Amino acid sequence: MHRYIFVLLLFFSFSSIHALADSARLSARFQIVSPAVIEQPTSLDFGSMLYRAGHNCRLDPKSQRLNGDACKANEGAAAVITIGGSKDMAIAVNVDSELATGLSFSPDVYNGIDNQTDFIVASEHFQVKVGGTINLLDESFNLKPTEGSINAPADGSFSNSVSPYSQALAYGVEIVYP
Repeated sequence: MHRYIFVLLLFFSFSSIHALADSARLSARFQIVSPAVIEQPTSLDFGSMLYRAGHNCRLDPKSQRLNGDACKANEGAAAVITIGGSKDMAIAVNVDSELATGLSFSPDVYNGIDNQTDFIVASEHFQVKVGGTINLLDESFNLKPTEGSINAPADGSFSNSVSPYSQALAYGVEIVYP
């Protein structure tokens, strides 16, 4: 019986000789950022527009000037978007194009320096302006008077403020940390 135990002990000690182990120390690079907060204190306002298919109106976000054959006024109001976050934070601002019944909207972003959408935030509360172009697509689009209106203008105009004809656009704003 002693002989059998000795053989078993020899087998365990022999198998432990062949066990190998490796270890490594790895590292990772990352940047901690403060999440951005988005507020829109000023809405986008093109004012009144002449509704004719194929015509457009562009609002320059820097100068707030209106230009196009559908614009009735010379000036509008760009949307002001305040981005709260860390100073010197690299971000990209993406604004969605939108398609609504009878019209489309293609946005332009002005970051205070140029029209680049990728930039570094200069302060903890940084403002960008959004303008863009409204293209009038469909002449058969049926403009309906808003509630409470009595008279409808005969010139085919409409406005995105309270008036006999009204149309609203919604667009999305996304902040990306590149």
